[in-house]
Amino acid sequence: EMKYADARCEVAWCFAKGEGIPKEPELAFQIFTDLSQSDNHAGAICGLGYCYQKGLGVSVVDEKKAVSLYEKSAALGHANAYTHLGKCFLAAKDDSAAFLLFQKGSDLGDRVGKYCLARCYHEGKGVAKDSNKAVELYQKATILGDTDALLRLGRCYMKGDGIKRDPTKAVQLYQRATDLESTGGMISLGDCYERATGVERDFKKAAALYHQAADKGDPRAILRLGECYENAKGVEKDANMAFKHYKRAQEAGLNEATTRLAWCYANGVGVEEKDGAKAFEMFSKAIENGSKEALRGLGFCYEKGLGVRSNLRKAVQMYQQAAEAGNSTAWSDLA
Repeated sequence: EMKYADARCEVAWCFAKGEGIPKEPELAFQIFTDLSQSDNHAGAICGLGYCYQKGLGVSVVDEKKAVSLYEKSAALGHANAYTHLGKCFLAAKDDSAAFLLFQKGSDLGDRVGKYCLARCYHEGKGVAKDSNKAVELYQKATILGDTDALLRLGRCYMKGDGIKRDPTKAVQLYQRATDLESTGGMISLGDCYERATGVERDFKKAAALYHQAADKGDPRAILRLGECYENAKGVEKDANMAFKHYKRAQEAGLNEATTRLAWCYANGVGVEEKDGAKAFEMFSKAIENGSKEALRGLGFCYEKGLGVRSNLRKAVQMYQQAAEAGNSTAWSDLA
């Protein structure tokens, strides 16, 4: 009977997260509720907490209820409940408590707990920063099939962070994440093919990987695919398709896409004619959300008089801000 309950609980998690099947939060909530009441099932109690935290199958989000359910599940020895509790404490800026909870989840074998514990060591949250220890934990989490850990470990190999730099090994890890249907893996692997890092340059493979991730709705991949269409990288140059993808990415909430759309309006890419006012408006909006490239774009507007009166002093000021924020192209604008 317990094996049957465990299987039902796993199915409910799939319904809750939309993993392998369409997302059905109401059904997930009902299964978790049934198992919690009939079997006092620790995994289902944790699942109920997740539903209340994320507003799945319930009328309103109730974080206090979620924490209470996570605590009840953890008391029954459910490893993943400790990890969820740790995330709650991390969000509440209590890094020390979060670290201890992630450590408990990790010790009980929770793969996400191991990943979160690795992040604590990597970023010095609740513990002294230790990249070597982080890599060790990422490696353990990858053995358990954690795709986030595969990506983080790949970046460590790419940068030589906590381990000897090995771009080829990074590519292998990104490929493993891609095989597990991780859009982050697809994008990272696409970057490697686009930039010839750890593999030979292959724009067609890069574009195909971005397309694969874009089909899954990842706004970062939608943006990258738009850039491929704009610059004829692995696909035929198509300004209209570039604009269409930038628009999709922006509608998905990606601020970087707002900047790309602004450049389209500034340069007349994928639109009937240039629209300086629209470009200025969108660069300004992107700056409010932290875009460094938009600082450069606003400088361009002031330099060329797009949507605003030409003002070379203001243009230089914006280019300088962009350069100081780390935008390398802005230095050439100042030259």
